[in-house]
Amino acid sequence: MINWLEEAEQELDKKKDSKKHSARVLDKKFRIQENYKKNKDKYDRFIAKLNELVDRVNNLPIEKKQPFGYINSKEKKSKLNNHLNYFSSSNRIEKLRFRGFLKLFKLSHYKNVRVIYFSVSRHIDIIGIEIKEHSLLKERIKASSNTDDKKGAKGSKHKDQERIHFKFAWDMNKLDDELAIQVISWLAFKEDIRNLPFAK
Repeated sequence: MINWLEEAEQELDKKKDSKKHSARVLDKKFRIQENYKKNKDKYDRFIAKLNELVDRVNNLPIEKKQPFGYINSKEKKSKLNNHLNYFSSSNRIEKLRFRGFLKLFKLSHYKNVRVIYFSVSRHIDIIGIEIKEHSLLKERIKASSNTDDKKGAKGSKHKDQERIHFKFAWDMNKLDDELAIQVISWLAFKEDIRNLPFAK
């Protein structure tokens, strides 16, 4: 059994760990703000260019935006105040899926989601880039014989089939219009992730 002395010592250790964590967070926030002060114009100009391109793409007629619909963009608040901005899009495709030896292949519906995050790094002159891509299988939900079962309603759900997740550190001085166009082209499913300069 832990006695009162051990409990008191453990409580002190927890307080010390908490103070160390708080100090690390404050240090990160300070470094991020120093980096942002130095590169504010470059970073803000790049994000503004991305948003300008998003508006232009979203204003296109629907037939010009195949196979996707819209590109979403938003600035998110974070504990580190790292000026986090994210952009996302999705498309729907059909492809054959192996179902077993009795029902060899079945034409299945997938929803592909692409997301990219930009944030100011704590390292000077560096921007943080995070990319996620998910391939979601759309499956039918059959109605339950029990009418009182709320989960038995007809509909569909998405099951995660494939997942890509990368993080990159990129030079602030390389944030230009060409990179912005490449990012938007990736979100519009016109570019492969391997063609993005920071992913090479």
